Amino acid sequence: MVRIKQNKNYRYWSSEDVEYLKKYFPIKSNADIINYLQRSRDSIIRKASLLGIRKGICRPWTDEEKDFLIKNYRSMKHKEIGKKLNRTTTAILAMQYSLKLKKGNMHRWTKKDIEILDKMYGKVPIHEIAAKFGISSGSLLAIRRLGIKPRIRRR
Repeated sequence: MVRIKQNKNYRYWSSEDVEYLKKYFPIKSNADIINYLQRSRDSIIRKASLLGIRKGICRPWTDEEKDFLIKNYRSMKHKEIGKKLNRTTTAILAMQYSLKLKKGNMHRWTKKDIEILDKMYGKVPIHEIAAKFGISSGSLLAIRRLGIKPRIRRR
């Protein structure tokens, strides 16, 4: 029989720790449990798995949360929205998809826009041009596909 060497720093799970895990794993964040039990994330997840404990069903979205997402999904990052609503980035993305909200560039380019862009591009910093058109700097850089390829001046 092969014996596996135990790590010197291994701490056995007390019955109180196991009860706490059973009670709070489904409803509390991993960070809260880690702080309370003073154990690693892996240790907590492994023990919960061995005990057959899973995270609880996600809480339903309120109308206020959905409204907040609809109003802010274009201007805020998913992570920021998640912090405001106390939800994960995955939950934000899932609800955004469910509500059919697309973050894509909705700017419709006219010939006049292209002419203005052509005059400014390479002379004015990218972030200023992007602000003028109400788009991100990354989207503006993608405009190079339209054939406008002067020298790019970054801030």
